[in-house]
Amino acid sequence: MPDCFVHELLHRERSGKGRRLAHRLSRDRASLLDFSQRKLIVPQHEARNNSSSHKYSITSVAWYPIDSGLFATGSLDNDVKVWDTNIAQAVCTFPFGAAVCAIGMSPVAAAHCLVAVAGAQPQIKLCDPASGSFTHVLGGHAGSHGSHREDVWSLHWCLQNEWHLVTGGCDGQVRMWDVRQSACFHMLDEQQTNKPATPAPRSARRHSQGRKGAHAPKLAAAHEGSVTAIQPTTDGRHLLTAGTDSRLRLWDTCDYRNLLVNYRNTFNRANKARQIAASVDGNLVFHPSGSVVQVLDMYTGADDASIILWTKEEVCAQDDIEGQEATGDADCWSD
Repeated sequence: MPDCFVHELLHRERSGKGRRLAHRLSRDRASLLDFSQRKLIVPQHEARNNSSSHKYSITSVAWYPIDSGLFATGSLDNDVKVWDTNIAQAVCTFPFGAAVCAIGMSPVAAAHCLVAVAGAQPQIKLCDPASGSFTHVLGGHAGSHGSHREDVWSLHWCLQNEWHLVTGGCDGQVRMWDVRQSACFHMLDEQQTNKPATPAPRSARRHSQGRKGAHAPKLAAAHEGSVTAIQPTTDGRHLLTAGTDSRLRLWDTCDYRNLLVNYRNTFNRANKARQIAASVDGNLVFHPSGSVVQVLDMYTGADDASIILWTKEEVCAQDDIEGQEATGDADCWSD
């Protein structure tokens, strides 16, 4: 690994069954790792600048989920650009009005091609490349006292519903939205760790909370610092979030509870958005921390790439050759 600070993971290639991982480094460098060969891939081509490029650093990239002929970029120059891959030119520009921290397109969308945009303002904007304009704005992230507004650094579309969007703000809140409504329908709470006895249907929660403009509890927070990354697992059943409290958390997307997985030494003092990644099989998490990219087990938090399965040892009660009954050490097992 080069001796420079790892800013963020950029992209996990869909080809090759998730064997390759790209990550951007400081000093305008990036590298591509091939996990099947355990080595860096040497770049073969260099991108050229053009008149329609961004003025300042690009902070996020989102591919059109249908094919690779279209992608979007967000930049510190306050613009979101949609590009035609074949001609390497921007075909549409959306002025966000503030530095862009994160953009995203739903990989499961069939009824829309909206680009969600978050950045140095409390609102999340949705832009439509088909019309070339913003369609609507989602309400901002409220601070701990309910009046202070914070920037939104991270977002990701849900993999189980094309209309659901998850956003993370500098207030430590992770909000879940139905983009067809103006208010969020749920906020993740790090204190919610118990499985509810009879969870209400999602449609009922959306109707009661979203239609009437009711908000989730204002004090609910997923992290005790800014939320820097959001990443669902490949099956959409779990959600990963990272924050500047140096915590990486795993959530159940069915009942929105904190699964209390202990990911060790996930140092994070970033002053901007980062990206984390999950392996295609859903067993590993790639988390940038300081000058390294940590590889952690998804469900145990282990960093030694091993899973230990504990079973109770069976003790034989039959007599041995001398007629003495076999004995064994007693274990105390929790319920």
